[in-house]
Amino acid sequence: GGLFLNSAYIGLYSLAKEINLRISSTINPIITKIIFPVMASHQNNINELRKLYVSTLSIVNAINIPIYIIVLFYSYDIIILFFSKEWLGTLPLLKVLSIWGIFNATGNPIGILLTAKGKSKLALYWNIALFPITVVFVLLGSLVNIQYLAISMSVLFLTTYIPSWYFLVYPVCKLDFLDFFKTLIQPIILSFVAATIS
Repeated sequence: GGLFLNSAYIGLYSLAKEINLRISSTINPIITKIIFPVMASHQNNINELRKLYVSTLSIVNAINIPIYIIVLFYSYDIIILFFSKEWLGTLPLLKVLSIWGIFNATGNPIGILLTAKGKSKLALYWNIALFPITVVFVLLGSLVNIQYLAISMSVLFLTTYIPSWYFLVYPVCKLDFLDFFKTLIQPIILSFVAATIS
């Protein structure tokens, strides 16, 4: 985005992204560090591996998603409380990137699943295939404005949700998409309801 947007806008985007990234980068490693050795010990038992992955995903989403929904609904208060009014330009970016944050957080445990199964090359192939698509999304967003860049990144992670299950999760542990989706949609619905009535 820096090729088309000035440094002030990049600063706003970086802060919004950092806030959202900090959530999962604090929570996920604690959970995955505990579960990885257990997954690795069951790498040849596909049923047990599937159960462990679903449990990991359920815990990760149950913790992360409510926090991201709080960011979405209360981003103004977060900026005022932890930063200052000078950073209110971050507000729309923080909201949009909370969606990116949800899908980034829920995608993270795929890495330990692949590593535990000895299929790390799948992640490499996925990242190589995703790179040119990411570049296109970044360029398209940057050509408009900083908010469109944030929207582009959120749309990118949203649209790769199903392909990531199809190409990475299902081949390794045979997890049905409905069970995969449940771990995401249930905490989203509950968090939205709680945020709406609070």
